[in-house]
Amino acid sequence: MSHTLKPQLTVDDFDLIQTVCMDISGLPKGKLVPKVVAQSAVYKGGYELFYYTHTVGQACDLPSSVPEIMDGGFGNGVFFPIVDTLVELPWVSKPGRRVGQIIGHILREDGQTEETTVRYQVERQLKKLELMGLKITSSCRCQFTVFKSGTECKEYLGYSNCHTSSPYSDMGSEEIMFDLCKQLHKAGVDVDSWSSGQGRGAFELSIAPTEGLRIADMACRLKHGVRSVLAASGYRATFMTNPRETDKASSFTFRFTANAANGHNAFYDETKEDKISGIIIALNVFSHCTHFHQDLN
Repeated sequence: MSHTLKPQLTVDDFDLIQTVCMDISGLPKGKLVPKVVAQSAVYKGGYELFYYTHTVGQACDLPSSVPEIMDGGFGNGVFFPIVDTLVELPWVSKPGRRVGQIIGHILREDGQTEETTVRYQVERQLKKLELMGLKITSSCRCQFTVFKSGTECKEYLGYSNCHTSSPYSDMGSEEIMFDLCKQLHKAGVDVDSWSSGQGRGAFELSIAPTEGLRIADMACRLKHGVRSVLAASGYRATFMTNPRETDKASSFTFRFTANAANGHNAFYDETKEDKISGIIIALNVFSHCTHFHQDLN
């Protein structure tokens, strides 16, 4: 049986494009721009925009107190789109108005890439691993709480209070969750499972394993999609660790493995008694040092 591949999307397919770059605090930078601006960004090498980090310098000054940022009068950076990240946002598109999203880097006035962005930092680490002959395969599980808008987190979606892997455990939410998963798939988020979580209004979505940087883009779109789709149904979603004092907390779990070119798992060493390679031990030591540092502060 033959399969027909979907045609590659271009900015010409959309009326509006949401241009996004996440800074180191997870705050979105960018704009919703019309097609003509997006076309210029893709075909001519970016578009000018005003940007700033959440705080500036070692003293954590507010941007309004930094003359180099406020006195220019023009954009102080260029949004440079990454073409292969372009997807449609089905929860924003409507008949007669097609909206896409493209992720990109920000180039500073000196032409260098702004380093205080999450995606840029991940790219750097992945390139270091490639030099070591390793590739990362990863997935994630995202938990969140859903409640009726305007109820101050008192009226929840669904009624399940037990953890289960079956979507039919919570018949009060299945239609909304089915629609959410469908729209996330259309936006390029590979949701491979969802279930009710532990606690009132608690849910979790898992993204299928994938190689490289794509997991970061999908995680970003997952949060955007969850909030937007549920808002259209009169609900609010929060990813807070613990939005209530009485129920179990939510979490975001990141799972990954490192494989060599021959497929060997870099975390496994058959010569060791515990079968754990040195790289895992190094990560464990780093983790303990990090926790110790946090305790001191």
